[in-house]
Amino acid sequence: MIQLRLHDVSFRQPDVALPVIRQTSLTLAPGLYYLFGANGSGKSTLLKGLAGILAPASGNISLARHNQVIEGMEYKLYTGYAPQEASYYNGLTVMQYLKYIAGMRLIPAPLIASRIEDVTRLLGLTGMGKRRLELLSVGQKKRLMLVQAVLADPDLLLLDEPLAHADPHEKEMLSEWMSEGGREKVIIVAHHPSERKVDSNSHILFIMKGQLMGPYSSNELITELDGRIVSCRVPKLVWEQEKGNCRHQGLHVLSVKYNADSVEVRMLMEIPGSMPMLPYEIVSPTMEDVFMYFQKVLAQE
Repeated sequence: MIQLRLHDVSFRQPDVALPVIRQTSLTLAPGLYYLFGANGSGKSTLLKGLAGILAPASGNISLARHNQVIEGMEYKLYTGYAPQEASYYNGLTVMQYLKYIAGMRLIPAPLIASRIEDVTRLLGLTGMGKRRLELLSVGQKKRLMLVQAVLADPDLLLLDEPLAHADPHEKEMLSEWMSEGGREKVIIVAHHPSERKVDSNSHILFIMKGQLMGPYSSNELITELDGRIVSCRVPKLVWEQEKGNCRHQGLHVLSVKYNADSVEVRMLMEIPGSMPMLPYEIVSPTMEDVFMYFQKVLAQE
């Protein structure tokens, strides 16, 4: 059984007095964990800290692995990290770069070629071995960061915005791959809330004012919100006239998106059955709905 263990851990950026992530104690079993937070909340800082790139300001991080507790430099050998921005050396080909990473991760030399072939095929970079890194597209560079993170088959996988720059097919493929991997690994994905439906059987972590909160079961959140999210699309003038009445109708506004001549509003029925007076439809909760529900409702309780 693999467990990621944090004991009184906090992180701060260099030359910043106050911690970005306040003291947190947490144990995570294998699973897929989406990490949500507002821009600048510390998602990337947390992942860098968990990857061992940024030393904790306090506390201890360890990985429990088959009755062993692994810390320090050895901990990094069981951790894979894909940063938000691609990091590589210009002039190298994809194959040269991945062979270099494989050596750094202590993959036995006889296994390197087959491991690179397996992972590049899995993540859609087949046939790119001779391509120079600087000639890859933004999306291909993003997938290359995933390949190097997965190459040594780590127990802890930390992914910073892995779905950015992916097309719909790639997003579906990567989501299925992450969900499958979460059965045996601890996978933490910093994710910008989107209009994608919430993945079942995953978990959600939130960063709110420097505090890491959770994990929350996605299935429980889906059950909590099912049948309670309504979407209204109305002319701007109608919305301006009616928005003040939503609270009195037992509705909590989660998000408002302005289009050229209309407004799309998503609201939460605070009490099931509290329907808006505006034209509406009941919709399935998205990741953005869950994030806004937590930020505007749960965090205030």
